Amino acid sequence: VVLPRFVQSVDNGILNSRLVESSYDRPRLVPVKLSAPGPGGGDSETRVFNIAAPIPVASSVEPNQIEPGGELQPGETGVMIHVRGPEHVPYWQGYEEPKFGNFNADSVIVFDGVSLATDYFGPSELRAVVPTSLVQTPRRVHVEVYTPSNGTAYLERLVDGNGNVVKFVEVESGGTSVPLAFDIKYRVPEIHELHPAITEQQSPAFDIYPASTDDPYNFKVRGDNFRPGAVVLINGVPRETEFVSRGLLRARLTPADVYYPGYHTITVQNPAPSNDVSEEAVFQVVPKKFSLQQHK
Repeated sequence: VVLPRFVQSVDNGILNSRLVESSYDRPRLVPVKLSAPGPGGGDSETRVFNIAAPIPVASSVEPNQIEPGGELQPGETGVMIHVRGPEHVPYWQGYEEPKFGNFNADSVIVFDGVSLATDYFGPSELRAVVPTSLVQTPRRVHVEVYTPSNGTAYLERLVDGNGNVVKFVEVESGGTSVPLAFDIKYRVPEIHELHPAITEQQSPAFDIYPASTDDPYNFKVRGDNFRPGAVVLINGVPRETEFVSRGLLRARLTPADVYYPGYHTITVQNPAPSNDVSEEAVFQVVPKKFSLQQHK
């Protein structure tokens, strides 16, 4: 690649050229030579320009949790994750060589030991799609960023508290970041609303065979993260439950559940393997209203 001259100092003979970012967006060894036009002129000897990379630093992965099988929209084949880090990796100023940059165009997101096709969005962000085949089983996995050296290296200098150089060695560039945790697990069910939330003591709506309807379910729980097989519990005791959707369950409370006035706890438990239980909601049974009949 022929680079245009940027500034040439007449005093010391240094020739400066400006590199476009694509010329140094990945670690590599680049042969460099100067070419002077004729008459006379010619090419200089070739020198190797070393474009090294630091050990990558990953600060976060988003999302950092997903349900087994993924939560995909129509047409999606996997789960998009974003790995972010600082623009420049941290270093101990004054005690080690300065380091610049972080991720580069050859950096790869590694999900549970599997290298993913990775898109580079600058030194602080990478993106990749995790195939659904990698998120089928509930477990905790690690997400890392790997940057290859591509044969490059840099000189590392370590200085002690007295300013003495205690180490000055050539170090292979790149490496693997400290892993980030990523959980594949079912979400805990949430209760947002009970219907009814309050009922009268011994209400006929909770009879075993209500005369007003053929529907056996007399209680609704609205929320989120319900799964097929979820069960509604009253005071920790399961009741017959119908799964309608991720956000709606119908249950059948018994006459005994509303026989006495008081407060009852309602929870939802998802099926195995998670068996997660929601936080409690309150179902209130109020005293029966008595009407006084006047006798003549």
